[in-house]
Amino acid sequence: GANSVQDEGYFMPMEEVARRTQEAVSLGATEVCAQAGLPPGMEPGLYEEVAEVIKRAAPGIHLHAFSPEEVLYGAKVSRRSVKETLLSL
Repeated sequence: GANSVQDEGYFMPMEEVARRTQEAVSLGATEVCAQAGLPPGMEPGLYEEVAEVIKRAAPGIHLHAFSPEEVLYGAKVSRRSVKETLLSL
């Protein structure tokens, strides 16, 4: 359902991603690890949006994100090459 843990993992609001990033920085974090999973029916550009929100919330943060499977999935969903997908992140 709309409130399940699985849905929350796939569809965390971007405002919450930004808030958690800012909170981590305020607590001394220098790196954020982000995994977006492989959500069925994912909109193209989701991974790029997650990365952009994190970098906008904390421009100096090191972003450790996206597994090889996520990069392949993002490329497939966006109909781009793996190289184009990596460059967009």
